[in-house]
Amino acid sequence: MEEAENYSDQERWGQAASTYQKILSLAPGLDWAQDSLGLCYIELHDWERAERVYQELTEANPTVPLYWSRYGYLLYSKGKHLDQDYYLRQAMHYYLRAKELEPRSSKHYVDVASCHVALGDYPTALEWVDAAIYADNVIDRDDLDLFSVKAMLQPHVEGLDFIPALLQEIRNGFGQDQEVLLAAAHYFAGEAVSLLKARKFLPALALAKLAQDLDPTDSDIKELHDILEPPGFAELEFRSLRQDPEVLEALVSVAALNLMVNSGEAEDPEAVFDRIIWKLMADQCQGLTSSLHHVQTHYPWTWKQQENGWKILQELAGTWSELTRLRSDYRVVRPLTELAVTVVLIYYGLPKDEEYNRQLFDALASYDLQTVYTGAKRVRDSYGRIYEIARDFFDNLIESCERQSGPTSSPTPSSRGQAAGSGCLLPVLLLVALMALLSFL
Repeated sequence: MEEAENYSDQERWGQAASTYQKILSLAPGLDWAQDSLGLCYIELHDWERAERVYQELTEANPTVPLYWSRYGYLLYSKGKHLDQDYYLRQAMHYYLRAKELEPRSSKHYVDVASCHVALGDYPTALEWVDAAIYADNVIDRDDLDLFSVKAMLQPHVEGLDFIPALLQEIRNGFGQDQEVLLAAAHYFAGEAVSLLKARKFLPALALAKLAQDLDPTDSDIKELHDILEPPGFAELEFRSLRQDPEVLEALVSVAALNLMVNSGEAEDPEAVFDRIIWKLMADQCQGLTSSLHHVQTHYPWTWKQQENGWKILQELAGTWSELTRLRSDYRVVRPLTELAVTVVLIYYGLPKDEEYNRQLFDALASYDLQTVYTGAKRVRDSYGRIYEIARDFFDNLIESCERQSGPTSSPTPSSRGQAAGSGCLLPVLLLVALMALLSFL
């Protein structure tokens, strides 16, 4: 028996199962060994054998609540593993049978609640947790874990608004025994630390708030609360943000990505963020500025999470606004405008189209020197964000125009005519600019 228990303690379930099988071959009537074997099968996801074990145990011992509870645990585990609600609902029937046999045991109520949680039915789960707290008609320290479970589930139903009512329930239950209330505060704080390590920020924040209200003088609890506030409130805000029609779908994705980064669930977040930017640019950044302002104004905790990412999007919105104005600016010829767009796209990580770029340069070569020079200066002087991004490109273009025009500070009408008639001046000039662009990339 000791050998089997050691294997189980080490989670070596296959060896533990083999050992229990040997025990049962020598003493077939040992229910405890059969129960232990069934648990091994559950851990091994050998559902068929596990079900045979607990079917035999419940038939042979119909009044023993433990075996009905184990049968429920088997079906609950199967449902979670296979992601099938049917088994979760079946598990409840066996848990309820255990509760009928042992109505004063809070465990059976919590087991039923766990099924409702797995099904996403938090209000019903909370009803069962409440029933668990009062199952034995006594509120004592043994119920602290149940109040903790209630605090972790409640945010799924009503955010953090439940805190005052739960505090009052705890104080009513334990009376004015300050020693017990301080013990409760530190118990809740310990649970909050465990949830923080697991990056479950919102339920951890709920517990930290309970702990702080029960012991407002404890500096460690206050520090814990302050650590949990930003990610916890951001998680809470996300529930409204994701349904807010004023928030672009891409920005909902950014907020979700930030939460996943906080929880450690994000894989290659930089690549995901790049794809979000590509989507925004493909949609011409329509509504981006107003949507960003809405997020910043109405969801402050969300904005504080990964704030640099939100600032990048603000820059993108400003840049795209300039590009929109530039495209309607008659003083800048279209090939030059589209080359500016190309540089901006590349700056934000979008793939470049070499053939399209070559066509733009070919088209720009058909314009005279003065037109190109005037457009480049116009971008430099009137479109600050675009110029900052494409500074090398436009500086080289302007300087090349000025060199080609001779000692004057800008091309003259005569130099413009010379450029237009030479047939080779602008292509050489554009080659210089192209080289600057390529070096920039």
